[in-house]
Amino acid sequence: MQALARQPATAAIATMQAINRTVLNPGVLGVFFGTALLGLVIGLQSAVNWGRMGSGRFVAGSAFYFLGTLVVTVVANVPPNNRLALLRPAQPDAPVLWADYFSTWTVWKHLRTAGDLAAALAWFAGLWQARGCG
Repeated sequence: MQALARQPATAAIATMQAINRTVLNPGVLGVFFGTALLGLVIGLQSAVNWGRMGSGRFVAGSAFYFLGTLVVTVVANVPPNNRLALLRPAQPDAPVLWADYFSTWTVWKHLRTAGDLAAALAWFAGLWQARGCG
């Protein structure tokens, strides 16, 4: 994001549009939604088996991924990306629209990253505890 911040608005818009088109592929979407599905299974299984070691951490990890990653992406990142896709980089108001997009999108991207990290740490802690290590 810092590299985009250093670019003129026209170049940054075109680059982000290209990134958004490129990321929509089976590999990335498979990992993204596959992790959500796996997290749902882990969370439900852990909720059903609440008394087992690590179950609370597994449920927490699943909640972090679902809320902090999946929901943030769908609600806060995708709609601005869709609006950006319609923007012509050379239109007169593009720099203002880019500045608004960039600042808002970046905040949500950081929150999404925090959700990913929290989920990974909670799942790891659950594994650690389930194996009797903690």
